[in-house]
Amino acid sequence: MNLNIRITKNKRLKNINHMKLTLGIITFFTFAIANIHAQDNSSGFRHPLQIQATGLYSKIQVQGNAGDRRDKDDYIRNQNAHVEGEWKAFENVSFSLNTGYTNFQRTDSGSFKGRDRIGFGVKSAWEFDNWLLGGGVLGFSSNSQQPKTETNNPDFFVVRPYLGLGYKIGDFQVQGELHFQTETNDAFRERFNEEFRRHYQAGVSFSYGILESLNLFLEMETRVPYNLDIDTDTRYASVYPGVSFETQDYGTFAVSAGFPIINDRVYDRSVRLHYFYFW
Repeated sequence: MNLNIRITKNKRLKNINHMKLTLGIITFFTFAIANIHAQDNSSGFRHPLQIQATGLYSKIQVQGNAGDRRDKDDYIRNQNAHVEGEWKAFENVSFSLNTGYTNFQRTDSGSFKGRDRIGFGVKSAWEFDNWLLGGGVLGFSSNSQQPKTETNNPDFFVVRPYLGLGYKIGDFQVQGELHFQTETNDAFRERFNEEFRRHYQAGVSFSYGILESLNLFLEMETRVPYNLDIDTDTRYASVYPGVSFETQDYGTFAVSAGFPIINDRVYDRSVRLHYFYFW
């Protein structure tokens, strides 16, 4: 009995420490940006709210997301906080680092609270008068603290190469991205009895500036598993309406919502709060 109590307390302490770490990172980045002198070091294209951004930015991005799904008696709820920093190191190259905290609950397999994987990225892009072209790769660490689910094997690394394209005319902009994601081990090849989950994903973002500081977004995204026998429940297509408001000194605030447009999906609906600071 005492051993079980100690184990439960240790788990609670670990979860609290992970939450404090993530919130500490978010708080540090949020308030540290007040001391950064603003400069023109970011893309001329608006940053998407849902899809992978193709443009290069020097930014701090903080967001909170909540999504749920009901399938008969099975219920999934996923809440997470996410922080990402990107640095435009050269004219056509940027580097990024991100992490977060997840609170995942499912009726038939328990719950998980803890730190997300750590992500690293490198991206190249070229901007012309009206066009944007770029691509990059994101890599994510393993995370043995997370449970194995139908969409995630925490013992593996994740690699995600992507390509993007953008076009703007007047106050209207459209951006699209296509990526391929795969799980992998340190040998970058499947061993006996290993099954890597892989998928293709495409997204498009339409945005329109109705005022100098107010922008409307309509984004769409769809995912197709590479192997339907392995990824049995990861296909989805959703639409994301949103709005962003740019302040002169305090960054950009935005909100977006997600709604499914097919029945075979990962989440039924979601809402996301965003904060961006570009310099």
